[in-house]
This record gives sequence, C-alpha cells and structure tokens, in this order.
Amino acid sequence: LGLLVGIVIAFALLQVASRFMFGVSPNDPMIYLLTLIVMGGSALFAAWIPARRATRVDPIETLRQE
Repeated sequence: LGLLVGIVIAFALLQVASRFMFGVSPNDPMIYLLTLIVMGGSALFAAWIPARRATRVDPIETLRQE
C-alpha cells in the first residue's frame, strides 16, 4: 500500500522532481520500477529480521512470563 501511495505522490510531484533529475527523464518507467524493487526489497528485509527472531521464541514461555 505504501509503495502505491508513493507512486501516486511521485506522479503528482513530477514537475518538482524534474528539476533535480539530470540526464534522466522524469517519465522513465525503468526508474520507477527500480525504485519499487529497491524500496520493496528493503521493506521486506526489514520485516524479515524481527519475524525470524519471533519464530524462535516459544509462545508458551512468553505467555507464562507475562
């Protein structure tokens, strides 16, 4: 959902972003695709680390401690 919102905002701010892009067209779909891949991959990796740690904890022991 966040990636979709980001794409909508990126298209809305296309004129502002075009001032900072040198040698790249602001309408280049490859840039948007690469950005989606990098941002999505980093979000998945950031969520994977705590999820992996949580799977190693015994739920019964955790409930007993609380």
